[in-house]
Parts: sequence; structure tokens; C-alpha cells
Amino acid sequence: MTENSNEKHTGIFQGISATDFYINNDTLTYNDLRSSADDMTNNQFVGTWTSYSTGTSKNCNWGDYRVPNVTGFDCGAARFSPCDKYVSNGWIGLKIANGASPEHMNIEEAQKAENEKWWE
Repeated sequence: MTENSNEKHTGIFQGISATDFYINNDTLTYNDLRSSADDMTNNQFVGTWTSYSTGTSKNCNWGDYRVPNVTGFDCGAARFSPCDKYVSNGWIGLKIANGASPEHMNIEEAQKAENEKWWE
């Protein structure tokens, strides 16, 4: 998958992706039937992202419900929850939404982080 090379900080994604769907009354539907299951995953990607401008490649994995092949990132038991060492990298809002422990309940900081335009 390629990003618009005329934009800043763009590149190309290379890897493997998988998304599960089902047909319901002739309608293709994203499969979230087991969304409350501990092992639920969907819309998974494992690969790399390579910058157009520098040629630098980085591991790039994502997924709904769980992120594949990322050791030490997900510390959640029943659902995804980033490990504490990643909270300062923009995950505080999710930690609070999921009932974070008191040391991560800085609501003001979470709101500030959610409003930042990190992509610019």
C-alpha cells in the first residue's frame, strides 16, 4: 500500500494483511461477532513501512482488538492494553478509557495528547 508521495512523512507499507468478513442477508459485514472474546483479532497487518524521503524502514504492525507479532507491547489479559512503558507515547487515553490504574489517571494530560496533531 502506498501513501501520497506529495505529502510530508509518507512512504510505502509492505507486508501481509488479513481481514475477516461474513455475508449477512447479501451484505458483506466486518466480522466482529466475537468482539468480547479474549483472543479476538481482525484487520491484522504485519510488515514494514519505508519512508519515501529517507528510505528508512520500520516494523509496522497493527490490528483490531490485538496487535500481531509485537512482544512486550500488549499487557492486557482480556483485551488489548498497552504495557505501562508505552503510556507516554500516546496511549494514556486508551488506558484511562479502559480503567487505568490510578498512576495513569492524568485526565488533563490525556485530553491534551488526544488533541495534538502528531502527524504534522
